[in-house]
This record gives sequence, C-alpha cells and structure tokens, in this order.
Amino acid sequence: MTDELEFDPLQNVLPAFITPIGRFRVPGHASLDAALSPAILERAEKQRGPEGNFSEGWRSSEDMLNWPEPKVAQLARQVSSAMKHMILLARDGEKYTGKVRLTAWAGLHESGSDWPLQHQPGRHWTGLYVVEAPRELDGE
Repeated sequence: MTDELEFDPLQNVLPAFITPIGRFRVPGHASLDAALSPAILERAEKQRGPEGNFSEGWRSSEDMLNWPEPKVAQLARQVSSAMKHMILLARDGEKYTGKVRLTAWAGLHESGSDWPLQHQPGRHWTGLYVVEAPRELDGE
C-alpha cells in the first residue's frame, strides 16, 4: 500500500466561497485509527492527571506529526500528500517549490462537549482528521 493519496479535483474538492475545501479518503484508515487511538488516549491520560476530566476537552502540543509511532509517520506523509494536491490546485497547476511547515495536534473531547472556535494566525490551510477513539477511560 502506498502513502500517496489519489486525487481527483472533481471528487476531492468542494468549492465553498472562494476557499477550496479538500476531502480525502485515507486508504487503510481503520488500521491507522486503531494505532492512533491508544497513542492519543495515553498522552491525554498522562496530561490530565488523576482528578482531571475531558469535559472541557484536551489538546496535545503541536508536535503530533513527530510522535514516534509508525502510524503517525504514515499520517504525516498522507497529510503532506493532501497538501501537495491542494497547493497545486490553488496555484492553477503551477508547481510550488517553497517550504511548507506542517503542524498537527490531537484533541480529545467527551461526548457533548464543545470544540471552541479557534484563531490560528499564520496558518494558511487547516485540516482535520477524525479518529473516533474508544471510551475505555475509567471503565466507561
């Protein structure tokens, strides 16, 4: 299996206002999710402490793409692949030779909790990959 994502602008891009919104199906997402879930839950547990809860949500630092788990490296390659496609589309097919810095963090929320509005200055593209982690914390 390759980490290079297939790209068809008619299938993968939804024109919304002036900003294209990319939608990608990640091959092998089930095994990716199965590996990411415990990595995310373990970090969240360590950071929330014995009295903490996730009703206000939890967010990791922005170094997720550098975590040591092999599936995180796969996700980083797939995010990079998606970005290459979107940048090429935004540049009307003209190749971009500059630098791109990718950052990512993991977030965890209890069912029914809110995800607050976010302001992210200096970021030109935002992506979202959802892992539905099993609720095994505290026997729930």
